[in-house]
Amino acid sequence: MDRAVAHLGNEFSVLVSGRPSPGMLQSVVVEAYGGKMELRSVSNIGLKQRTLVVTPHDAALSDAIERAINDSNLDLVASKQQSGEVYVPVPQRTPEHVQNLIKIAKSKAEHHKQTVRAVRKKGMGMCKPIASKDVRKVEETRVQELCDEFTRKIDGMLTGKVKDIEAV
Repeated sequence: MDRAVAHLGNEFSVLVSGRPSPGMLQSVVVEAYGGKMELRSVSNIGLKQRTLVVTPHDAALSDAIERAINDSNLDLVASKQQSGEVYVPVPQRTPEHVQNLIKIAKSKAEHHKQTVRAVRKKGMGMCKPIASKDVRKVEETRVQELCDEFTRKIDGMLTGKVKDIEAV
C-alpha cells in the first residue's frame, strides 16, 4: 500500500499542472552514451519565469535532450539554444486543458485506490485460514483500517493536486 501511495506521488509530480517545475521533466528519458538515461542524470534543470532551462553536462547531448522532451507525452516543445541549453516554455493552460488534467489526476488516483483494494483483498484472504473467529475478525478489522487510511492519503493527495492544477 505504501508503494501505491509513493507511486501516485511520483505520477502527480510529473503531471503538468501549469505551474512550471523542474520535476515536470522527471519522467523524460534521453538516449545518451549508447543507452537510455534519465534527463536529470545528464543535465541540470532550472527555472526562469515560465521556462524550464535544461543545461546538459555534455553539450553534445543537447540534440538528444531536445528530441526526448519533444517526443515525451508532456505536450511541451523544447528548443535548443546556441549556448547548448534547451529551453522548454510552459504555456498557460486553457480551462479545457485544466479540466483534462483534473480528469487524468482523478483517473490515476482511482487506479491507485484499486491497487490498495487489491492488497486489502489479499490481506482478507490471508485472514480466512485463522481458526478463531474472534482473532480473524480483529485481523480483518486491522486490514480494513489500513485500507481506509491509505485511501484517505490518496484522496488527500488528489485534493492537493486538483488545487494545484486549478491555481493556474
